[in-house]
Amino acid sequence: MDRQRYLALKFGGAARAQELYETIRQVGESEGIAFQFDAITRTPNTVLSHRLLRLAESEGRDTAMAEALFRAYFLDGKDIGDPDALTVIAEVAGLEAAAVQDFLGSDDLAEEILAEDRFARRLGIAGVPCFIIDGKYALSGAQEPEAFAPIFEMASQDQSLASPTAG
Repeated sequence: MDRQRYLALKFGGAARAQELYETIRQVGESEGIAFQFDAITRTPNTVLSHRLLRLAESEGRDTAMAEALFRAYFLDGKDIGDPDALTVIAEVAGLEAAAVQDFLGSDDLAEEILAEDRFARRLGIAGVPCFIIDGKYALSGAQEPEAFAPIFEMASQDQSLASPTAG
């Protein structure tokens, strides 16, 4: 959908989104990431992108694909829901264009990705990033590394309680 409409629906308007994105922009800048939120004109349906990531994973190119998608969307403002744009992005990640076009034109992995999306929504996850730890704990939103320690500790304690002790 149109980006401005999306921002109005999700954040109550572009001004509130600008406040939130400014924080992300500043953190990104401190890490050498030049977010270009103003270049994003559409908020895409990312089902095709997720399918493409899964295809790239099967070829050992998932990290390259994730980085290419990130760059294309957040730095270049590309529509990562558009099959033609995704084909170009996939080539950057080392995938073959013809194979990508065939894949995106099919329904391969679509149901799997949609099932994962339904599962996430049932858990109440409505945004990214969201980190699921040990299938039980969720941490939503951009977080400092320190925020993970308590969740890792809880998951570790759960594992200790579930493991039989030597007698």
